[in-house]
Amino acid sequence: MRTKLLRACASALLCCAFVPLWAIEAVDGVYQIGSQDDLKAFAEIVNSGENPSAFAVLTADIVIDDSGLIISPTNAQTYKGEFDGQGHTITFDNVSWISPNTASSDATGLFGHLAGKVSNLRLEGVINAGGVRMAPLAGRLEGATVFKNIISNVTIKNSVIGDTAASLLVSRPSAGSSQIINCMALGGIFTTTGSNAGGLVGWNPNDVITTIENSAMLGVMQVAPTSATTPTDLVGRCLETNAPIVLKNVYYTTHAENTNVERIWKGALPVTAEAVMNGELCYLLNGDQSLITWYQTLGSDAYPVLDKTHLVVCLKTDGTYYNEGGEGISLATLARERAIVNVYDMQGRVVRSDVKADEALQGLPSGLYVIGGKKVVNK
Repeated sequence: MRTKLLRACASALLCCAFVPLWAIEAVDGVYQIGSQDDLKAFAEIVNSGENPSAFAVLTADIVIDDSGLIISPTNAQTYKGEFDGQGHTITFDNVSWISPNTASSDATGLFGHLAGKVSNLRLEGVINAGGVRMAPLAGRLEGATVFKNIISNVTIKNSVIGDTAASLLVSRPSAGSSQIINCMALGGIFTTTGSNAGGLVGWNPNDVITTIENSAMLGVMQVAPTSATTPTDLVGRCLETNAPIVLKNVYYTTHAENTNVERIWKGALPVTAEAVMNGELCYLLNGDQSLITWYQTLGSDAYPVLDKTHLVVCLKTDGTYYNEGGEGISLATLARERAIVNVYDMQGRVVRSDVKADEALQGLPSGLYVIGGKKVVNK
């Protein structure tokens, strides 16, 4: 009896020895990441093959100073889950990334190889790049991938000689279809020896469809000249006539300090630095205003943000922009709240009845009106 008991205990201990003990655990199936150590533990869960489709959320801002912290460094470890930043920021503290450029590991980023979804995230800081196909968010996309509501304000210092395929957001889609929605690239890429870098995408092959929507490239590009394909503010190594890039409501600014960036992608629209600051770009990025995603507190925010605590930008009848609030709200807000409304003047008299919210004030004199129990300014 004693021998059997000892054998049973030994077997139990042996089994436990092969059960990984992670520093973080999933809550209702979602890993909670609130520190660099948590992120390392999550990377180990993915990279070990334990759960490459894991769901995760950020619960706090994180600073990364460990250059070895990369989720999915090889294509065999491709991350296929969903990563939600919940509006938090990851800051790269002068990390140094060097892509080994092998058959299985030829791209570098927070996610080296990705076929999942990343959303609601802000990236900041400085990255020293010593390899090809490098971007702050993702290196190589190995399948259908979605990036949504992301701002990258990262400075990249690249020491690669020749083709880099670097980007301020995503380096190289290589399989499936990719979507970049409500994203913005700030910061810049600086290299005296590397070429073929792009603002939003580093290299888009001719057989991969990438859709970019309601997004903007505002960063600086200082790259070396190239005798091959010409880089652009949006996409680096590619041939404009062949690569299947689909642009929907995409904007860019040009910078006097940009070097060897000679061509702007067909379909992208230019905006001035003034338009970035005065609310015009923010208004444009929200398309038909039926769904407000971009915000900008004018006089405070230098560019549009994805933070609902900031103010909505509205368009005056004279073509200038203002923040909703103060004495009234915007028709964009009313249109989201209700489709049909009545319009009253400040004396309570019905001016119009049963009209569409977004057409309620058309043709009426300037002044204050009451719609849906709220004051609305017609300017």
